[in-house]
Formats: sequence, C-alpha cells, structure tokens
Amino acid sequence: MRRNGVRRYVAWGFAGLLGLGLAGCGTHRVPLAYNAATTVEKPAAAAQAIELTGVTDARKYTGTRLGAVRGGYGNPAITIETTEPVQAIVRKAFSDGLAARGMLATTSAAPYGLDIKVERLDCSQLVRQEAHARFQLTLVDKATGQVVYDKTVENNRTGMARYSETENVNWVDELRAMTNDSLQASVDQALDNPLLHSVAARPAGTPPARR
Repeated sequence: MRRNGVRRYVAWGFAGLLGLGLAGCGTHRVPLAYNAATTVEKPAAAAQAIELTGVTDARKYTGTRLGAVRGGYGNPAITIETTEPVQAIVRKAFSDGLAARGMLATTSAAPYGLDIKVERLDCSQLVRQEAHARFQLTLVDKATGQVVYDKTVENNRTGMARYSETENVNWVDELRAMTNDSLQASVDQALDNPLLHSVAARPAGTPPARR
C-alpha cells in the first residue's frame, strides 16, 4: 500500500509540473502588413507591365506559423502565428508594392508575370531577438515562357537580448514589429531594383537580363 501511495504522489506531482509547463505556453496571432511609401519611384516605361502570377510559401513551417519565444531549453514557450496565411500576406505586400509604383497590371494582358517564392519570413527569441525575410523573384515573359529576370532579396534583423525568469508577452509585439520591418525592407528592395524596372520596360521577347 505504501508503494502504491508513493506512486500516486509521484504521478500527481508530475501532472502538476506538466500543468505548470502548459500554463506558460500560448499562441499569439499577430498582423503583418506592407505599407507602400508615397514617394516611391514610378518607372513610367514599365507602367502596368507586370501581373503577379503566383506566390508560394516554401518555408519549413508553412501556413500561419511565424516563430516562437523559446524557454531556456529551446522549447517554444510562446508560439507566434499570423492572423492570415503568410502566402496571402506576401501576395498582398507585393501587389500593393507594384501598384504603388504603377507597375501592377490591371488585367491578365500584361507582358510579364512575376512569381514569388517565400523562402523565409520568421522570427525567434531564445536570448537575442531575430527576424528574417527572404524572397525569390522570377519574372517570366508570358509570350515565350522564358525567365527574363530572377533575383533573391533578403533582410535580417537582430534585436535586444532578453533575460527573464518568465516569458513576457510584450516580446511578441517586439518580434512582430521586427518581422514586419523585414517584410517591408525586402519588398522595397525587390521592387526598387533598377534592373527590374528596365526589364519590365522592354518589349516582350527581349533576351533575359543578367543580375
């Protein structure tokens, strides 16, 4: 009987520790949005030349997963997700960015199609905060199916080191802001490239451009 009682107390103790561990966990959903500057360059020759034909989420964790605040053993204490699928967020970001620059086609008759592969859009915190964005752009001549421009852009950010006995939900807001800044900077870097402007201004059938 005594042995059974010890086992029972051990089981209760383990369940209590497990409950405490789960109590510290949680999922926070955050919005991300690109805001096009009103002073962006509008290449007249490339006006409405590009149709956004596809966006693919090729990250390790697809869907709405963005990152985590991790505990001392690397376990995700707070999971961070986006309010919309990352694929939809990135599609809207590039669509708004192209539109702000006057380059987005309003019909499918545009000479060029732009495909975006999302290789990274994530954040993390173990001690130091990090945020990353990396997109691969492929511009295709729709008449010939030939790739005329391709480029990978990325932006990586490192924030403050955080030390605490307990997780702080304010860290989620900090990571969200860092990730949003990485998204913003990467889209601007991609769409403000003079080579992209010059390629989109050429007549369809022009040989591919070098990076």
